[in-house]
Amino acid sequence: MILDKTVPQIKVAEFEAVLVRAYQRAGLLKPAVESKRADAFNDEIGPSGPRADNLMLKPKSWSGGQYLSIFPHGRMHGDDTKDAACSIGQAAACWNDQLILDAPASASIPSTVGALGTDVTYEILAQAIKILIGRGIDPMRNHVCVACPYLWFLKLRKDKRIKWSDCAENQNYSEIISFRIGEKEFSCRIEFIPDYSDTGGFNPAWGVGYVFTKDSIILGHVAGLVGDIDWIPQRHSFLATGHMSADAVVQRPEGIVKILGQTS
Repeated sequence: MILDKTVPQIKVAEFEAVLVRAYQRAGLLKPAVESKRADAFNDEIGPSGPRADNLMLKPKSWSGGQYLSIFPHGRMHGDDTKDAACSIGQAAACWNDQLILDAPASASIPSTVGALGTDVTYEILAQAIKILIGRGIDPMRNHVCVACPYLWFLKLRKDKRIKWSDCAENQNYSEIISFRIGEKEFSCRIEFIPDYSDTGGFNPAWGVGYVFTKDSIILGHVAGLVGDIDWIPQRHSFLATGHMSADAVVQRPEGIVKILGQTS
C-alpha cells in the first residue's frame, strides 16, 4: 500500500481551526492586557513624550510542532490531529504570557513593594493597589491583574481573608481577591503563573511579580497564529505546526507596580 504524502487542504483547515480555538481559550494573561495588530501601533497609540520609546515593537517569531501518526493515503486520525492542535495552541498562548511578563521586566517601573526572599502577604498586595489609587487609577473602573509565581500561592492560601475555591490545587490557578481600602472595597484577579519552563512562566528564583492595569501593557501581533501539516521525509511522518509573530510592550508604566517576594 502506497502512502499518500499529501495532505488535503480541508484537513489543514480543520487543524488550524482547532489550533486557533485552543489558543484563544488558553493563556492566563492574554485577557488581562490589551491586544492589537502591530500595524495599529502607529495609528492608535503613538503618544508623544517619553513613553514613545516604550512602544518600540520588536517582533519575535514562535513556532511549535508535533509529529502525527502515519496512516494510509494521507489519512490522519482525527483525534491525533486534534490533540496536536490543542497542545500547540496552548503552547502559543503560554508564549504570549511570557511576552507579557517580559515587557515590565525590561521597562522602568516607578514603584516596588515587598522585598526579595520574604513572604508576600495580603498587606503587600493591598499596598500595591493603594499606589495605583494614589496615581488616580480607580480599580473599580480599570481591570487590575496580579501576576505572580505559583510558589507564592503556597503562602497566600493560608490567609483567611482570601477565599479560595475547591480547585485551589491546580497549578494554572486564578482567583478573584478583594481589598478594603478605607471605606471602599476593590476586587482584582490574581494569576499564579507556573514555574519557568520552555513554554513560559516565572522563574521562582527571580522573586518577582506584578500588579498592573489592562491598559498598561499591550500585546501586539505582527502575524496571527496559523497552522500547517507537512510531510517530513527524514522522520517518515507528518508534522503539524503552528506559527506566529508578536511582542508585548509597556504603554503606561504608572499602571504597574512591581512586587518582590519569596524566591524558594
